Amino acid sequence: MKTKAITLICALFSTSSALAASPNWDYIQGGYYIVNISDIDGLDPHGFGIGGAKSLGKNVFVRGSYSMTNDDIFDGDVDFDQGSAEVGYRYKMTGSTDIYGTLAYQYAEISASGPSGNLTSDTDGFGANIGIRSMLTSKIDLEASAGFLRFDGDSEAIAMLAANYHFHPNVSVGLNFTNIADVGTLAALVRYSF
Repeated sequence: MKTKAITLICALFSTSSALAASPNWDYIQGGYYIVNISDIDGLDPHGFGIGGAKSLGKNVFVRGSYSMTNDDIFDGDVDFDQGSAEVGYRYKMTGSTDIYGTLAYQYAEISASGPSGNLTSDTDGFGANIGIRSMLTSKIDLEASAGFLRFDGDSEAIAMLAANYHFHPNVSVGLNFTNIADVGTLAALVRYSF
């Protein structure tokens, strides 16, 4: 069953129209983020974030993101900030599809203030991801990746799905969902590619 799913995903990403270009790894983006922390009922921080990527030659790229979200819960205020930095290597599988691997650094900080005082906790870790990114058509850019992160001695799975619609050669809108352990982040983004 797992082999069939992987084959189906690869076939989907490698099927493209004759007009589909290669994915563009040079962009900046920003948008609205909603975070779901499954361990804490009623806490769904939301806010804004930025990100970007830059090619360093033909196959190497770097990318990063940072988001600041908050929520009110239990008569207090909770801030949840996340950041990531990656360096990666991509391989052109077809004219419109790249497969890639990255080494990643992730950071998260949660702080709460309320009638009882202030609390802050943060964590960071390193990991690795493998992924696939494809211009399914000349206007639709899809990406999926999976990997692991090491936080405070524990390994956590990470998965990401993203879709962007290019309504202009340099401008797209999209959705990105990332899940790390018990934290799911959904982002609605506007991207400028250069």
